[in-house]
Amino acid sequence: MKVYILAVTSAYNDYCIAGMDEEGNWIRPISSSPNTRFWKKCELTFDKGFGFIRAGDVIEFRGDVPPQYQHPNHVEDIIVQENQLTLVDRLNNLQLINFLENKDETEQAFNKTVNAKGRSLCLIKVDSFQYAITQFEDKPAKPKMTFTNSKFNVDNPQTYNGDYIVKDLVWSDAVLKNLVDKKQAYNDIYLTIGLATPTPYNGIEYPQVIGLHTSPVIIPTNKVV
Repeated sequence: MKVYILAVTSAYNDYCIAGMDEEGNWIRPISSSPNTRFWKKCELTFDKGFGFIRAGDVIEFRGDVPPQYQHPNHVEDIIVQENQLTLVDRLNNLQLINFLENKDETEQAFNKTVNAKGRSLCLIKVDSFQYAITQFEDKPAKPKMTFTNSKFNVDNPQTYNGDYIVKDLVWSDAVLKNLVDKKQAYNDIYLTIGLATPTPYNGIEYPQVIGLHTSPVIIPTNKVV
């Protein structure tokens, strides 16, 4: 399989990745390790100067459909054989935006994703975004975003304000450090939404920002946090 990476997020002490193939089908490569579906930093770090994986990387691997999905809506999961990922290309931002052209999905796909109806990943093109940081007492600060879209409502149905927690490594770090210029104009904004695994206390799979791809780009590389 060849996958164009569109999402890199932290998952506890490890990482989760997801992307599309050339036809626009979603694939979430998951670890074949018996105790976790997530990836260790070393497994996503490549030689020849590439370093840690980032959005726009093109990876190849042999994979299998799980005999049973760990989470019923995560139908994009593919188990990577022997955890062997090969990085075959690294797109620049223009190449990535060109790849995403015409791969944004419909209102129906969006609604199925955010309402956990048989899928857990979605790519939509939005008009603009705003961000904020929330913090309660001694808990870690959380970066959040809201989006506008002229074609259909893209609010998060699981939150009061319609906002999304930002899990994308690059944007989460940038928002928390106030590195994003709120006056910046963008030609293109592609939003990748992914569902968190079900929470133990209420079973909800909360939609999150797991990738944000803009033209112009503000942050060229991923950061391991």
